[in-house]
Amino acid sequence: MSKLKKITSLSAFILCFTLLLSGGTCLFARPDYVRENPPIDVPNKTPTVDGYIRADEGWSSYAALNYDTLGYFWHVNPLTTYGNICFTYDTNGFYYAANIVEGLEAVNEITGETIPAGYNEFIYSTGYDDIDVGDDGSGYGWNGDVFCLMLDPLGLMLEYGFNMDPLPCYMVGLFEGDVARMYREEFNVGEITNQVKVKGHKTEKGWTFEACIPWSVIINDIKKASWNEISLNKNEILKSGALIKAAASYHDRFYDTVVDQVATWGHFVTVPTTMADGTAGYMGRGDIVMSCGLTLYMGDRTMSTGFSDVKPSAWYYAAVTSVVKNGYMNGMSDTVFSPHTNITREQFVQILANIAGANTEEYKYVNSGFKDVPTGRWYSGAVAWAVERGYVSGMSATTFGTGHSIQRAALARMLYNYAAKNGIDIEGRGNLSVFADAREFDKEANYWMVEPMLWAVDAGIISGMNMNGKLCANPKGTATRAQAAVMLMKFDDLMK
Repeated sequence: MSKLKKITSLSAFILCFTLLLSGGTCLFARPDYVRENPPIDVPNKTPTVDGYIRADEGWSSYAALNYDTLGYFWHVNPLTTYGNICFTYDTNGFYYAANIVEGLEAVNEITGETIPAGYNEFIYSTGYDDIDVGDDGSGYGWNGDVFCLMLDPLGLMLEYGFNMDPLPCYMVGLFEGDVARMYREEFNVGEITNQVKVKGHKTEKGWTFEACIPWSVIINDIKKASWNEISLNKNEILKSGALIKAAASYHDRFYDTVVDQVATWGHFVTVPTTMADGTAGYMGRGDIVMSCGLTLYMGDRTMSTGFSDVKPSAWYYAAVTSVVKNGYMNGMSDTVFSPHTNITREQFVQILANIAGANTEEYKYVNSGFKDVPTGRWYSGAVAWAVERGYVSGMSATTFGTGHSIQRAALARMLYNYAAKNGIDIEGRGNLSVFADAREFDKEANYWMVEPMLWAVDAGIISGMNMNGKLCANPKGTATRAQAAVMLMKFDDLMK
């Protein structure tokens, strides 16, 4: 056993060191894919919180925590745990329950070693976390096995652009005597057992628990996490079909015979298949808003975009719903949105006109000055209208760039120009130096994009994307229709 752990730890160190040298982040996830849990309808039921999950209490279907659905973060050790989590709610709070099986056999995909069954078993907590405490004092609540839930009611943290920010973490640990306790990390930090309901017990193969977090606690925590920008309305959350994005994580501890004490085995999170910026879920971080891999709907799900290629589980679902409802974008047909198709420059100008409610028919036969924008086409009026108002310019003095996919920086520039001329705040300035490709903005030929990108980053319209393990602004990259929908939903918030 000792030799096994020594090899595993050495492998983790080597891989982490290699990643750091290459400019990557020291985290570990499945190497190629995470299968996201399907959306879950959460029943309006009031179970008895006693630590025993009963089928007749009205719980939702289970979300699985297993090899396919979990991203592996911060430790190289393989998953030796299996779990299920289910949900309900009532007017008082949000209920969830989990059943965890420990000590499964597993294979380390990096070293090829087999971890025997029973090697990593359930660990009771004996106190607050003193194993993984950061420089800022943050940790994982307890010093045994810890189950964490993160919630983004209505998906507003994502919608408001807090993509890379953490969410409040509700951490459940089980103590000797089968006493379950809850700790809150990231915001309003501290033990909250006396504010919630939580019960659990050890089982033959692991442990199980039930918990209820009052809506008042969740609403207050989200307000804190959003720096007072988001004030949730409980009645809106309780509406049938309301969305909650969530993530469940398991901070797995084991008894390390090498050092003769409890240590951390791994951290496993339900990340999405694809994050909001289009990056694969396993490529990101597990502890941020954009990494929420569970999609929950309160009561009976009634929302629908009407598009066969926009599923409720898609990271862009809420954005497409929003922009279509507001009339900013239409489908490519009545049933197809084509979320992964690049959006062209003339298509985006038409969207600007839709946002403004402009009558582009009046401009359909007005010469815009560009040789590649003949009059009388479906986009001619929108381009002529936008040029007249100073919202857009061409790719050259005589060419607009019809048919060209719009660059992310050009999209930001058009929105910036529109905002500036319509009384929308453009004073905010983000930090471009956080992006690995920040030098792009130092080039003289790219000066035109600096101010719009600074503003767009500050407003959360552009949050960066993962490129080869690095966070990049990618200003000259193209934007898909799904990505444009997300950006427009955030821009819409600025206009309110």
